[in-house]
Amino acid sequence: DRPVIVSAPDLNARVEGKIGYVGSLLGEQTRAAAVRVTLANPQGAWRPGLFVSVEVAAEQSSVAVSVPDSAIQSIEEKPSVFVRNAEGFQLTPVTLGRRDGGHVEIVKGLAAGTQVAAAGSFILKSELGKGSAEHAH
Repeated sequence: DRPVIVSAPDLNARVEGKIGYVGSLLGEQTRAAAVRVTLANPQGAWRPGLFVSVEVAAEQSSVAVSVPDSAIQSIEEKPSVFVRNAEGFQLTPVTLGRRDGGHVEIVKGLAAGTQVAAAGSFILKSELGKGSAEHAH
């Protein structure tokens, strides 16, 4: 029963409806499925075969901690962020969750409100690499 907005350019109309059925078969090329929407049609203008556009609201969820994609660096094949501390920045491994709109959910390793390097984190990563190369014997 997810709400949708159905638009019909030929009718110059928009109306709210509810998804009542989603088919289980997907078209191999189109990745399209049959969907049945129930909507009010008091004047009988909405007819079978009418071309329509349907807007489906995506589910929203809140996350406790998220950072910009640019803050995530892969160090020794582990996702990490540079956390600001009194001396500068400290490399901190994290566990990633969902991605959306240029941000990544952090499910483990970072407390809410912690400051991290974002845009310049690749510079910190390169400096980290230089430091380990200089100390190799």
